[in-house]
Amino acid sequence: MNDSSKKHDVALNVRSTVASYMMYWRKLCLEVSILISSGIVAVSTFGVDKAALSIEGRWGLIIGFGVAAAAGSYLILKASRLIQELRGILVRVDRYDELFVDGAFVPGDSLYPKSWENFDAVGMDFVPKWSIALMAATWVTVSVLLLIHRAAA
Repeated sequence: MNDSSKKHDVALNVRSTVASYMMYWRKLCLEVSILISSGIVAVSTFGVDKAALSIEGRWGLIIGFGVAAAAGSYLILKASRLIQELRGILVRVDRYDELFVDGAFVPGDSLYPKSWENFDAVGMDFVPKWSIALMAATWVTVSVLLLIHRAAA
């Protein structure tokens, strides 16, 4: 095995490992948001007798749910930064493998779109944004329902 072949094999192994980590962290973002959102709905729906709950108790629940959503958002933002770092590693490996070079694999064109080479190191992709939006929407909806239920009582 020559040196170039060995480097290529290492690059492929790195790419495979990093892609697996990216999928894991994306999945974790979704799981955190679903777990927290489900917990908010479960506690507010089944765990609390809303008819007997005072306004202070309702505000306590709203604040507690907000803290849970904020903690989940913090974890998702940390995971998103890691996903961006992993994406940067993938771009470096793909540059090494000449996947962005015109004519390297496809005559007159690159294998990957040029836009994939310019990753945003501080931006977030769709999955973490959606995960945070899910928790925020659940928190706001449940909070409004808790307050409306009290006003109607």
